[in-house]
Amino acid sequence: MNSDRKKALQEFCTIFCEPINNLEIMDVALTHTSFVNEKRCREAKIHNERIEFLGDAVFNLIVGSFLYRNFPELTEGEMSKTRARYVCDHALADYARRINIGKYMRLGKGEHMSGGQDRSSILACAFESVIGALYINFGFEKTSKIVFELIGEEMLKHEYQTRVDYKTKLQE
Repeated sequence: MNSDRKKALQEFCTIFCEPINNLEIMDVALTHTSFVNEKRCREAKIHNERIEFLGDAVFNLIVGSFLYRNFPELTEGEMSKTRARYVCDHALADYARRINIGKYMRLGKGEHMSGGQDRSSILACAFESVIGALYINFGFEKTSKIVFELIGEEMLKHEYQTRVDYKTKLQE
């Protein structure tokens, strides 16, 4: 990792109010497959899809745990629907925009030129990847605290609005 990239990652990580020791994993979290496919070099062997998988699981657990502890009146079905509001792509992209993930993403030239740094699908995946990187760096408790600082106010108000969940509607 060159010094400019390291500096950019350190700048990005200041929003978490915790020093991140493993900048390499954050670099992976912010590296899109298009970058890796175009580079084909030693510097860019790894992209964020595997860590996104981990981040998705961790984020679902954080939100689920929060709802379970803070809203005892909600049934299982209500908790599932509420959690879906906070973990859907639309919401994840919003969180990513709040912390300016697009600015720090490594994208392929074509993806960058077509506005990939603000494409909701890319941002949602990148947000989950960042959660995965935080989990690897800090473990569950600190990552939960960081997530709560980012979106906890919305969760306490229990007001986050999202698009219609068509899958749930169809199942119902």
